[in-house]
Amino acid sequence: HCGGTSYYDESGNQQYTFPNAEYHVTKSHWETATNPNAREKASFLSENMAPLKETDKLNLIDDDHIYEEGLSSIIVNGHTLGQQLPLIEGDGKKICFVADLLPTHVHVPLPWVMGYDMYPAETLKEKENFLERAVKEDFYLYLEHDYYKEIITLNSENNKYSVKDSFTLSEI
Repeated sequence: HCGGTSYYDESGNQQYTFPNAEYHVTKSHWETATNPNAREKASFLSENMAPLKETDKLNLIDDDHIYEEGLSSIIVNGHTLGQQLPLIEGDGKKICFVADLLPTHVHVPLPWVMGYDMYPAETLKEKENFLERAVKEDFYLYLEHDYYKEIITLNSENNKYSVKDSFTLSEI
């Protein structure tokens, strides 16, 4: 889901969609995005990457990153290398946008990973670590691709995870 950082105006000049924004990307994800393999090539179009290469607003990071108090990212590598899961903390709550690590509530059980993950064994390992943390810290998980559930919380019993509750964003 890459692109949208720039557009062409009516005169054909490239403009930044958010001219004051800074773009934080993991080094490994940037490497994949700018040199994609045959399977990922359709997801990382060079015309979407070129504008970022040309800006001084690109910040390449290595690992989990704290951007400012209450906003950080968790890095996972199974779906694609260096994917960031934004974590927002405030008012005693933590909400994590789980992206493609956990696209829908039916992907909560550990062995359920997506067929389009680039590194499914890595997804499984990172998913287990993430779900353990999500239960321990009582994360709200914002699901990117789920038609039925927008945000969920989890239960864990004997290393088996299940949906505890579901919410809409306005409810939390």
